[in-house]
Amino acid sequence: MKVGKKVALIGVSVGALVFSLSGVAMAHVVVRPGDAKTGAYQTFTVSVPVEKESPTVKVKLEIPMGVALVTPTVKPGWTIQTEKHDEDGTDMISSITWTGGEIGIGMRDEFTFSAKTPDEPTDLQWKAYQTYKDGTLVSWDQQSTSSEEKDDATTGPFSVTKVAVDNDQDRALKNADSKASSAQQGADTASYVGIGAGVLALIALVVALSRKSKTSSQL
Repeated sequence: MKVGKKVALIGVSVGALVFSLSGVAMAHVVVRPGDAKTGAYQTFTVSVPVEKESPTVKVKLEIPMGVALVTPTVKPGWTIQTEKHDEDGTDMISSITWTGGEIGIGMRDEFTFSAKTPDEPTDLQWKAYQTYKDGTLVSWDQQSTSSEEKDDATTGPFSVTKVAVDNDQDRALKNADSKASSAQQGADTASYVGIGAGVLALIALVVALSRKSKTSSQL
């Protein structure tokens, strides 16, 4: 084999190895979807991969402020616990914890819940905490950086869901308001016309009676 081909083959092999290792290093607990609409009911999915030589036995997710009506989905084999806090006089779920189950080495699993997104545009920062059977706790609660993540790291970046205004819904609401306003204006106009017609009829009746009275007096 020529030297050039050997160098190319080695380069491809090294590149593939680096890519595969970086793929493992970059995997982390993620909440999806990454984009959602304001004031909408949404099902969120928490994806949890096992990156260590020990099963995952506990997952805790903190719920960002403004996320309401949180309802965890039943997860066979897992116990679900929630914590609450007071937000504007209302008890709101502040965290969900899944325990009692197990995600095996080299495997991944998903946990879901439904919730109502905030009414105003915002970025939801999903901070998660993953506990392994050997006692290791990985805190996915850091800002994402460009630096490489290590396989033995106990911290990592949190995922983000961008909540934005639904332009189609906004247009539909504006169109509905415009139609309602036009309908009200039409009703008001019809009402005014009816009143005007009634006044004219009353005047005509008065004039007719007046003429009849004059005619009778002349006779």
